[in-house]
Amino acid sequence: MPFNNPGPIKGKGLKITNEGSSVPAPKPDSSAEFDKQAKQAAASYEDYKKRTWELSTRLKGMVEDKTLPENKSPLTRDLEIETLNRLVVLASEMNEDSTQPEGIGSTALSFLLIKMLLVQRDIINNLSFKVDKLEKIIIRIVKEPELK
Repeated sequence: MPFNNPGPIKGKGLKITNEGSSVPAPKPDSSAEFDKQAKQAAASYEDYKKRTWELSTRLKGMVEDKTLPENKSPLTRDLEIETLNRLVVLASEMNEDSTQPEGIGSTALSFLLIKMLLVQRDIINNLSFKVDKLEKIIIRIVKEPELK
């Protein structure tokens, strides 16, 4: 019978090596590998911060620029397009980075856009205040001759 023949008997005792085992040996815990990955993650995070700061400063400058569209040179328009493209590329890179939280690039880009909306709101409010002030001065000037 097939089950009656036990085959060759293996030695008893503790198995010291993993040779011939069907289970792969566990990888050794390497703090050096962990430190290397941590340094790479920190370096990429610092790179993201630096690039985000540079591009957000450029974007804010573009939003606050008072040059009329018809007075902008082709070079200025190209720089604006390049800045916007670099922002999208940065957000994509951040989204694809496995060391960063999921969707962090999209979140950062959305946050930046909302912040630029607030800058625009402040500019519009400032202009509105100045227009109201000028209208009051004009009304006062127009009414002054009638009082004399």
